Amino acid sequence: MNRPALKRRRSQGSARWHLAISPVPALNPWLQILAALEKKVIRQSFETWLKPTRFSHAAGRTLYVRVPSPEFQHIGDKYGDLIQEAIDLQSLELTM
Repeated sequence: MNRPALKRRRSQGSARWHLAISPVPALNPWLQILAALEKKVIRQSFETWLKPTRFSHAAGRTLYVRVPSPEFQHIGDKYGDLIQEAIDLQSLELTM
């Protein structure tokens, strides 16, 4: 089975990932993803870079995540593989 690639787009103050939510969607899938990331990332890094992010909304197959400032926009580059792993663990299917 081919593993789908994480597709992320940047805009000022937010990052978004395209995904299809499983048949029983969570109200806040980003919290599920953060819970998985917290187990994988050094506590200081998690507290500094990931914990301050917030679920904004989901529109179709796109998850919008708010970041507190432009300095945080690199988290997709730095933690993209771990975010993808967390999405896979939560049975969230990505689309291109």
